[in-house]
Amino acid sequence: MVYNNNSDEPTTTDRVFSVTAIDANNTTTSAATFTVGVIAENDKPVIELVASSDVREFIEVVGSDDGNNAVIVNPGITLSDRDSAALTKATVTISNNFEAGDALSVSVTNLDPKFTVSSFNATGSASNGVPAHSL
Repeated sequence: MVYNNNSDEPTTTDRVFSVTAIDANNTTTSAATFTVGVIAENDKPVIELVASSDVREFIEVVGSDDGNNAVIVNPGITLSDRDSAALTKATVTISNNFEAGDALSVSVTNLDPKFTVSSFNATGSASNGVPAHSL
């Protein structure tokens, strides 16, 4: 006898099983019972990026930069979590060659209705000169 639950979010209530047997004379045994405990596993969030082999290039403008020449570094990043209705944090890090003047902005579109956004603030901090932006 094998038990399985293929739900992504099973309840953790114990499952109680009863087994009886009936012989050729229609005599039934008393029920033997056993319990199976269910432990739910937290699935990790998933990050999917639009596959792209081309390198994005930022071209500096002469004089003051108004942001109109900003480059999209990835046009379609998808964050998902199979067993949670809210992601609590995402972090984007410029991990190589960061310098003063580098800036990152994020736009949230096509939000899956199962997710909630209670606040969406880009904050930055530097560790050893490498900025990390929490969203």
